[in-house]
Amino acid sequence: MLALLQTRGKTDVVPALISALRFVPDFARIEATLQRLTGAAPEDGWNGWMLWFEDHPEIKPFDGFDAFKADFYARIDENFRLFLEPGALRTIRLEEIVWGGVVKDGIPALVDAEQIPAGEARYFNDDDPVFGVVLNGDARAYPLRILDWHEMANVVVVGVPVALAYYTLCGSAILYETLVAPRAPVRLRIVGFPLPLQQADIRPRHPLALASVHR
Repeated sequence: MLALLQTRGKTDVVPALISALRFVPDFARIEATLQRLTGAAPEDGWNGWMLWFEDHPEIKPFDGFDAFKADFYARIDENFRLFLEPGALRTIRLEEIVWGGVVKDGIPALVDAEQIPAGEARYFNDDDPVFGVVLNGDARAYPLRILDWHEMANVVVVGVPVALAYYTLCGSAILYETLVAPRAPVRLRIVGFPLPLQQADIRPRHPLALASVHR
């Protein structure tokens, strides 16, 4: 099959081959095919090819790549089909959406977690960093040590449903109001498909405030 793809000589299979490169232990033949089709030879295996691919938006995948990708990642978790619906409109390159290493809800979000006064939190050190949230005069502190494990906290602050989203790669958090009229509040969670950091737009779209880190 790989020899046939080399003879065919079209680069529309490059995104699919790069996807396969990550999960095939002996990937020398796949890499040789990629080199033959693209003329490139990046180092560091799959990671190197992904970085190379980000710089080559002129390479377009074959028709039906969206269905291929949905089937591909469904082998890890069937729920991933929810996020890779064939034919859906997207503002980012589907080829650059990669698996983050966990299944859907593999990083469980905090939902209405019990909260206690700061003076009772004796299991923390005085210099442990926290994300401070002040809303309508109500001040809360969300420990980095806990958000490192959950990355998302859904809570109601003085009657306002909010979600504190923590992004581990840049170490910052954004507070979002989650009441979407006329529906009930939505619950945000981690789905397991981060964007490549170079392309990820982590600026707040509709935040209530930026949550700052306090020590």
